[in-house]
Order: sequence, then structure tokens, then C-alpha cells
Amino acid sequence: MDGTNLIEYLPQFLREYRELAAICDTESPELDAAADQMKRMLDNLFIECADLYGLSRLEEIAGTASGIHLSEAERKSALYAAYNLDTVYTYRKLIEMLAAIQGNNSFSVHVLNCNIILLDMNLESRAQYDAINKMLYAVIPCNMSIIWENVYKRRTHMYMSNFTHSELSERFH
Repeated sequence: MDGTNLIEYLPQFLREYRELAAICDTESPELDAAADQMKRMLDNLFIECADLYGLSRLEEIAGTASGIHLSEAERKSALYAAYNLDTVYTYRKLIEMLAAIQGNNSFSVHVLNCNIILLDMNLESRAQYDAINKMLYAVIPCNMSIIWENVYKRRTHMYMSNFTHSELSERFH
């Protein structure tokens, strides 16, 4: 609750009794604690709002490995990936799944020859890579191949020298 005193909910003529005022003063903190617990319970139903306890419960429900050594953001990414596995693959749905996990501007997707997906991402940790990799191989149809790497790791001179300017322009612009 918002810390409102329960006596304010009583009619004016009952507020004058000391016994009722004492009961209301005693019960207000208990009701505030119960309201806080209900808010926590509701928050823990959603990945975005869940605390560490809620994340562990959601991981148990989703069947993902408990990532106690992972950060909260990494655990949420893994849960988003696990919950998105039930959807049917379409290009638009793949973009939505990756945006839910990674954010809108941190990846690019290109489909080559209708059967190769070229995915450039900027991942921060191996745990994110593992979660997205698991999701991709569960969602992408068997007749399609996936080529993807972490963008910040491979945009070096050694890697880029293997491509012509037009190939680089096509892939990264």
C-alpha cells in the first residue's frame, strides 16, 4: 500500500474510539507488507520486472539452466530466448525475437539466396551468444543455414581485408 492509515477508511463516528484507532495502527504495517508482497509477486510474473527470485522461478518454469553466475541482464536475455522458441519462423518474427532479446539497433539480418541467414550482432557476453544460438537453431527451418558472428570481435583489418568494397557496402550499409 501507500502507507495510508487504516483509520481513514472508517466512518467519522468510529474514528473516535481509541480501541479501533489502536487496531488500525497495529494492522496498517501488516497490510502494507502484504501489499508489497503482492506487488512483488505480480512483478515476478514478467521477465522485465522480475527480481532475482522471480528470475530463478521463471528459469525453472522455462527449463533453462540457472545462471546464478550470470548478470541479471544476461539471465533475462536467456529467458526471452527461451520464451520465444514457440513461435513459427518468419523473417519478420525473427527480427522481433532478436529485437526483444538484443534491442533494435544492435544487430542486422540479411537473407542470401533464400536459404542463408547472415546475422551480425554486437553481443556483450558468451551467455548471450549461447542463449541466442540455442534460440536460432530451434526456430530456423532445417533447410536454412545461419552465418553469424559477434560484430565487435571481427571488424578488424585482417577480417575486413577478405572482402571487396562492394561486398562490405552490401553487408554493412
